[in-house]
Amino acid sequence: MNCPAWSQPKHWLPDSDAPRTLSPLFAEIGRTYVPVMLANAAAYRAGESKVECIVDDKPWQQTTFAYQAHCVDWIRAVYEALDSTARSTIDALLAGTGCEALLVQRTDGSGESPNACSTSAQETSLKF
Repeated sequence: MNCPAWSQPKHWLPDSDAPRTLSPLFAEIGRTYVPVMLANAAAYRAGESKVECIVDDKPWQQTTFAYQAHCVDWIRAVYEALDSTARSTIDALLAGTGCEALLVQRTDGSGESPNACSTSAQETSLKF
């Protein structure tokens, strides 16, 4: 299968350009989608059938979605498998966006924060 020239790694942005160009996108994802993913993961682990939370000061609810919960685990596993240089690059790229909450392994056995889905339109990071 032929890949277009733009999809080849030599045409990817250098790491040094990524924060400038991608930070607003990651901030939007961190403000709106990451909180739902974390709340869903917590609900899934608790055996709950529904996720209810607040995103952008508005109620959000959905059926607990196993795939979304597994995605949180996969993201964390891939991040943990990176070498320290790659993790540092990712840490810098995601710092302050809210997406970094996906990378935090909970060690207290409680799953995700039950308030992880509370965000407002003015926030740029998650409330915990």
